[in-house]
Amino acid sequence: MAAAIPYPTPDDFLFPSETKKGKSPLYASTFVADYLRPAAIKAGVPIAPAQRFGLNNLRHSLSNYLVNTARVQPKTVQGILRHSKIQTTLDLYTQSDSNETRAAQGQFLNAVGLTQPGAVIAVG
Repeated sequence: MAAAIPYPTPDDFLFPSETKKGKSPLYASTFVADYLRPAAIKAGVPIAPAQRFGLNNLRHSLSNYLVNTARVQPKTVQGILRHSKIQTTLDLYTQSDSNETRAAQGQFLNAVGLTQPGAVIAVG
């Protein structure tokens, strides 16, 4: 049996403020503390008790996934994240894919004769 939704009209928020009777969303800090953080921990995300974790982590993860894994054009990701500059998307929100980085470094080492082709390169 599904739980009753306290404010079910189309104009109400999914995570509503109880004091505003569903017409305003929860404060971001309340949403993170009451819903996002517990859900992330339950899903296995290793978050230390004093470690910061919030909505911005989701934005970084989304950017990384879209650019590095889904191969979405960075300009499209910029629009999704509503950044005014592509540099913000690429320099601050998207990190290089470590597997790709290691593979590129291995290719370079092979090219200059420092490893055997096919050898696994440990990069620390």
